[in-house]
Amino acid sequence: MSTFKDILPTCFKRTYITILFSLILCLGVVNQKAHASDTVDLLFVVEPSVLDEISREALATLINEQVDYANDEFSEFDIEYTITAIIVWEDNKASEGLSQGKTFTRVLVPTFYSILFNEEEYNAVFTDQDENEHYDPRAKDLLNYYGADKLVFLTKEDDEAINAVGVGMKNLGTAMQASAMKTIPDFLAHELAHNLAMGHTSLDDCQQQMYLLCDGGGNNSGFTVAEKSIIQKIINFDADFDLEFYHMDHYLGRRVAPLAITGQLRISVEESDVSTSSNSTEVLVTLLDNNGDPYVSENTVSFELFTNAITATPGTHYDKTLQQTLVFAAGENEKRIDVDVTHTDTEVTFEIGAHYGNGVSDSNVETITIEATTSTTPTPDSGSDNGSTDSGDSGGALQWIILLLLGVISLLRTANVKKLILLKRTG
Repeated sequence: MSTFKDILPTCFKRTYITILFSLILCLGVVNQKAHASDTVDLLFVVEPSVLDEISREALATLINEQVDYANDEFSEFDIEYTITAIIVWEDNKASEGLSQGKTFTRVLVPTFYSILFNEEEYNAVFTDQDENEHYDPRAKDLLNYYGADKLVFLTKEDDEAINAVGVGMKNLGTAMQASAMKTIPDFLAHELAHNLAMGHTSLDDCQQQMYLLCDGGGNNSGFTVAEKSIIQKIINFDADFDLEFYHMDHYLGRRVAPLAITGQLRISVEESDVSTSSNSTEVLVTLLDNNGDPYVSENTVSFELFTNAITATPGTHYDKTLQQTLVFAAGENEKRIDVDVTHTDTEVTFEIGAHYGNGVSDSNVETITIEATTSTTPTPDSGSDNGSTDSGDSGGALQWIILLLLGVISLLRTANVKKLILLKRTG
């Protein structure tokens, strides 16, 4: 897209008759560009049962890879997706419903549409509710708490009823089977494109190129000319996309204002090199203000303690549940976490830090080294080539003794042979 600076020379090389019209065009470009840059904050919610199959650290890696892929796809529109938090949901009801043959849309109606409506509006729209479909503001409350724009709900089960592993929920967010992220790199990007009021790309277009919205694939990329036009219209608040069950502010990053950063997190480790005489260390997370001084908030402040295995193995060298969401209660500004480690015959390291705080910036990252256990078996020393070491001298003396014994044995055998010959002759 051209910038205002690029277009100025062309705009003003007009006659005086058309200069007013040119100014209008230029201002139109400036206005278009002003709306073209959006940061969309995503809140990831994961069912507890997902973590029975994927560790939280591994899940975070998958999520970051998915977000990176989405950002590559939408970069030409100046749309950037960020992670505000990864939260463990309170129950597995969505997957329980999916395993009973219900669809993503059916089991997650209250979770997503309670974001769009208040309780009175919700009940007026959804009049035929079963016991699991009542108004449920939990996701809306989390979005507001973290200042997030969209919800990404990760389930353990897929949707067998419509043979789908994910679905875009209008422009409110998306539901996705967590394990499918392992094999579908473009999964999140594809669903976020659906959030922009677009269906699948036509089969004719997909035969020419596997665009992002083509059904199937896994590494799909790009948009058709028509799809690019739709995205640009949404960026510019085109009234044609003020659709039923959509809200113009929910398309991109305009649902809520970003949270003000009022503090920062700091990590310190009691013993960053854990010797074999110890099987644990302590991590201290401190809440500071923006000047680096101790800070006490009047509200709760949540954050995620995260780990990054470098050469260590989660579940072997340290507890794979160490990555977790923690909360500073109002008036609290320190958290102490015991970190148990296991020593093996190899020295290993891993990183630890704190991020995804609501209203606070990320911490520094510290490295913890777990020392290797020492071996009690001595390593044989072959000695030097010139025999100058003690080991070499000992080896040389032993060789002379062996040669001497062999000589004696040879003489004795010779004497015995001569004796036998003499006996035969005299016999």
